[in-house]
Amino acid sequence: MASAEGGATPAPHLWSVISRSSGHDLTQVLCQHRLVSYTFSVATGSPPVLRRLLDSLGHPDLRLEHELPEGEAFPPGAWKVYRQGLSTRSLELSYDKGKLEARLLMCSSPDVSELALAVCERWATESGALVEPEDDDPYPPDARPERFSGDWADREFEHHAGLLAVMVDRQDPPGPLTMNGPRRQFHIDARLLGELRAAGGQAGLAYQLLERMRRVQYLDESGLYAARILSVQDKESGAVKYTVSVWGPDQAYLFPRVTYLAVDEGERSLYVPAAAAPAIAGSKHQWLDEQQCLIAATEAAEWPALVARARAHAVKPGS
Repeated sequence: MASAEGGATPAPHLWSVISRSSGHDLTQVLCQHRLVSYTFSVATGSPPVLRRLLDSLGHPDLRLEHELPEGEAFPPGAWKVYRQGLSTRSLELSYDKGKLEARLLMCSSPDVSELALAVCERWATESGALVEPEDDDPYPPDARPERFSGDWADREFEHHAGLLAVMVDRQDPPGPLTMNGPRRQFHIDARLLGELRAAGGQAGLAYQLLERMRRVQYLDESGLYAARILSVQDKESGAVKYTVSVWGPDQAYLFPRVTYLAVDEGERSLYVPAAAAPAIAGSKHQWLDEQQCLIAATEAAEWPALVARARAHAVKPGS
């Protein structure tokens, strides 16, 4: 069976959809076939008490992206849960129209896939209901199908790594591709994909992707300043024209995805494209993913030399 170049082989049904999508919008095809997310559900007459359900799973590293309000068993909306230090994406939990739903997003790490089943099987056990995969027959919580047994969660991540490689290679949609994570976004395009392939070879792309996504989410930020994003909006439409982060001396930075960096010149700032940061910072620059980066501190005594390098890349923002 053909495989995504330099990556894991997508699942048979996944690969058939990718193959048939030639000449079409791959993202649209994937959405039509529900391959960018997957949902397990449990139909019951009343909702679970979400906090109690999560506590019953016995994971001390389980976190919610946002605190639950007091006084409601299951507040409306999608509640995002993850395991600290492990999860690349959050699991989306919701209760609507008599169903508890656990939605897995593309490139969810194996721990998140297992968490989705654990949540649904625990609630199905307590409520005497069945677990309903979105494209398969319902099953009793004590009789998990072979499809979702063994190393199924690892295989799913490998399939998604292969799919991601195809999307980047075909630039469908045009990159970079961005995925929200528990702590911050993750960006990938051709440069990072090539780096991961070189580090892991064909068999190791999934492992390299998993480790990089986890590093982005759970980076040790001690000694780093996570630069803020300043958005400049169009006065008439209110649309964001461009984004900026400030870069100054004597500070190590974690820079997010922005359009420009404002290099501190004292009384004013020099604007440079964010993509010019490696050339300006030299060996102090390190890519975190496709667009986020780490830059080690430049001492005040060395700062004029850095500003001089930056002037060669200076632009007028928004022009």
